[in-house]
Amino acid sequence: MRERLAHLSVPAREAVIVAASLGRRFSFTDMAEMLDRPTPDLLAPVGELLDADLFIERDAKLAFWHDITREAVRAGVPVSARCALDRQAATVLLEHGALPVEVAHQLAASAEPGDAVAITTLLQAAKAVVVTDAATAADFACRALDLSPLQHPQRGEIVSIAAVALHTSGNSSEAITFADAALRDTLPAEQEAQVRLSIAGMFAISADARVEAGRRALSLPDVSPPLRAAHLSCLAYNLLVGGRIEEALRSMPEAREAAAATGDPRALLILGVAEAGLAYADERFDEAVELFTNTAREGLAAGENTRIRMVQMYCGEIMSHLDREDEAFAIARDGLVSAQRDRQDWIYELYETWQARLWLRFGRISEAAAVLEGRFELEDGTRAVAALDGAGLCAMARAAMHMADTRQLRRAGEIGKVMLGRGAPVIKQHAAWMLALTAMGDGDMKSAREWLAGLADGPALPRFPQDPTDEMVLARIAAATGDDPLAQLALANVRRRAAANSGSLAIAATHAYVQGLLSNDARELRAGADGFERCRRPLEWAMATEDLGSCLLTSDHEAGVAALGQALAGYTDLGAVWDARRVRSQLRDLGIRRRLVVREPATRGWAAMTAAEESVARLVAQGLTNREVAERLFLSPHTVNSHLRHVFSKLGIKSRVELARLGALDAGRERVDIRGTDPT
Repeated sequence: MRERLAHLSVPAREAVIVAASLGRRFSFTDMAEMLDRPTPDLLAPVGELLDADLFIERDAKLAFWHDITREAVRAGVPVSARCALDRQAATVLLEHGALPVEVAHQLAASAEPGDAVAITTLLQAAKAVVVTDAATAADFACRALDLSPLQHPQRGEIVSIAAVALHTSGNSSEAITFADAALRDTLPAEQEAQVRLSIAGMFAISADARVEAGRRALSLPDVSPPLRAAHLSCLAYNLLVGGRIEEALRSMPEAREAAAATGDPRALLILGVAEAGLAYADERFDEAVELFTNTAREGLAAGENTRIRMVQMYCGEIMSHLDREDEAFAIARDGLVSAQRDRQDWIYELYETWQARLWLRFGRISEAAAVLEGRFELEDGTRAVAALDGAGLCAMARAAMHMADTRQLRRAGEIGKVMLGRGAPVIKQHAAWMLALTAMGDGDMKSAREWLAGLADGPALPRFPQDPTDEMVLARIAAATGDDPLAQLALANVRRRAAANSGSLAIAATHAYVQGLLSNDARELRAGADGFERCRRPLEWAMATEDLGSCLLTSDHEAGVAALGQALAGYTDLGAVWDARRVRSQLRDLGIRRRLVVREPATRGWAAMTAAEESVARLVAQGLTNREVAERLFLSPHTVNSHLRHVFSKLGIKSRVELARLGALDAGRERVDIRGTDPT
């Protein structure tokens, strides 16, 4: 490139160097202003550059022939000169109407501390892309902070945007560290409150940490009424999701008054989420859906896209309790697509975990297990600080229990013990439930009851988020251990929930099942089984049918055996190995061996794969990387790796090369039986 430039005239050489700082495409006018020359004076130099194949014309503008050409020109310019030209180019482009995001990279690389235009422009650029590219927004905001002096009037806003962007891009620990470091600087009260509001809105960190951030901000003097209103609304919400529901209720009147007085859009939006969340925690599900839907609509109009993704997920969660699972799955798919498109890693992880919980709820146990195993691969109990983490880990433990996955059950127990000793009340509730599930998986109902009874406030299932069918397991623990108070708790829960949600088949079926199990009433158990069949809950149907069979054995032995056989077939189809073993053992004790023809699920080869595993196998066999497969199937790379481990184990192969060598998958389904385990 140096040789090519050396053969140009001096005006052409100056023109191409200046143009390289203007970007990929630029106008005659931009270049003329940079060179401080009349436009006609550039006709000859530009013609020379076009003839030399350095420039081309594109859509009435000039452009470099290739990005490599532009970079080669820039590489030949001394760094100090290049920075000065980039800074000048940014000014010219802004004056000619360029958007802040279009010049942000130039300013980030060329501006010097105290550059007011650069600080403001980088902040504007960060705000523009925080929803669609959080990692880039964090880079812009952090650079703006580097350039701004300690007393800069926008410093608090810059820190807030940077912290939110880091959090949204999946770097929650870095976000909180960043915000704490900024707070060590001396900030005016309003700016400090603004930074603390960004911490209070980081949904992936501990609810208690968010509550503390809010309370500190509310103790500051001279905080503006709108910002104070936003903090009050956020405090109520954070108390709610931390499991401190009574405190949340007590905080609501002041939050409502402040939001109404100021009309602040942030305060009103967060207050709407808190109102809907309280309705959900109180099990007024139809009302909660309506409130969440209205809040989402208002939030979208206000441009609160990231927060609204959370609201939509909560709405879908409740819909799944109200027999509206198709709508719930559609929300999950849309959320995954948009989070992947907008590079919102944190939102993507939330939606993927939620979708796995939905799969488990509707009988897709092995698919849920693969996603949750990948999602929590590095979890040791110290990272699970949010309610949604706890819910995902409980789902992982329950899937492992049903699949008789002793390794995952043991790991879930270790995680649960760590969680039980730390965190907000909701985390301790999830931890106790996890430990109860792992004890059940080990066949130790007494320990399961003791884990639940060990909570400071007595046995309690998580209420945010909650699964209304958990009382079925709770009732089984109570019945197996003869714990009448626990049985009465399960009954009170299902009765209250059924009364508040009379239109839900799943909730009515759970109510009938719990009543039937605890009173040994075959009619109620049959009603529960029929209800679960109607609302497409195959795992719960099998549980109800199993207990119906056990109940009928004394009054109608043949009908009882038939029901147990149906339950065994149902468990087997679902891959619920633990449950199938239990029913098979009961039938064996009854001397029943010849009446059942149950096809055992394949454990090796292509026939053993789930649909998700086969989809991953097909794409990997075609040569796609884990990340490419993840993008194609809207999964996380962790989940793809989890599926791939299962594929390798079931096919008995050791490497991607062996998988690719199988060629046409259908033709090779029955041929492979080689040993191996690790896909990495």
